[in-house]
Amino acid sequence: MSKLENKIGKYAIKNLTLYLMAGYFIGYVVQLISTVRGIDFTSFLTLDPTLILQGQVWRIISWVIIPPRGYAGIQGILFLVLMMYCCFSIGTVLERTWGTFKYNVYIFGGILLTVLSAFAATFILYFYINHQMPISFDNFIKIYSYGYSSTWLYFSTYYINMSIYLGFALTFPDAMVRFMFFIPVKMKWLGIIDGVYFLYDLGRGIYYFAYGYIDGLMLICAVTAAIINIFAFWLINLKRFNPKQAARRAKFQREYNAGANYANSRNTTQNKSFYSQRSPETPGARMRGAGITKHKCAVCGQSEQDNPNLEFRFCSKCNGAYEYCQNHLFSHEHKV
Repeated sequence: MSKLENKIGKYAIKNLTLYLMAGYFIGYVVQLISTVRGIDFTSFLTLDPTLILQGQVWRIISWVIIPPRGYAGIQGILFLVLMMYCCFSIGTVLERTWGTFKYNVYIFGGILLTVLSAFAATFILYFYINHQMPISFDNFIKIYSYGYSSTWLYFSTYYINMSIYLGFALTFPDAMVRFMFFIPVKMKWLGIIDGVYFLYDLGRGIYYFAYGYIDGLMLICAVTAAIINIFAFWLINLKRFNPKQAARRAKFQREYNAGANYANSRNTTQNKSFYSQRSPETPGARMRGAGITKHKCAVCGQSEQDNPNLEFRFCSKCNGAYEYCQNHLFSHEHKV
């Protein structure tokens, strides 16, 4: 994923959670208008593959703004605001910890898998009821006429939101939060509850579908999409999301920026610095005047005498004891 990030990481959307919450607000307004006018405008936004195949392609993305089931109506506004606040807080922390690109992959991966699972549910539904009509493409796109269009509301961002909570619990298992605003509990326990709820909904969907309820099929596909996204993403990045390591990287980045600014200021006031005149590979390059340096960058040759504020680190991936300054620790070519 790091190679992919290097190529297209610049296109990642910053503050993605904020845009998702803004979409929820728009979707909630649409639901309120539907209630007042008595017209179900939400039905024009649902993820219904049978209608997408008829040309209503906006449904591929419009379903994202529909608030999860249970928040419809004015009575659900408090729960919606609470959910949006929690999602925004947790999503922002995850974006800072994982990085903007990886957080984008996690969210858009969940959206893509949900769309694919909706199409999978359509194909399963088609073969499930094909004994009632001849198998043909025309009949395939007429499945919605059986009265199953409302079941597409199962394909919302509800389980994507739950996967955000679970991702936070996996990243910060020992973080202490206030459940219901006053009960202190560690995130790992909330994560376990979240995971159990995933399995419960999956089992409930299997039970309903076994007894012939189409809602059960939709529930199975929606939950499965979220579970696949969580496991696939986490297995790829299993060793990368260590909070302590993230804090260490952030601290080093601050020091890196400070060192780079200092080096630029020195280069503007001096025509030639000492380390620009000496090659790092020159014998005795650690010598300066009558003193011997303790550290020297293998790329630029800077030492602690050139810049006392520089940090030096050895690279574990280089074959040998090569030391680099903070300006070149992450940008050098590894020596093998």
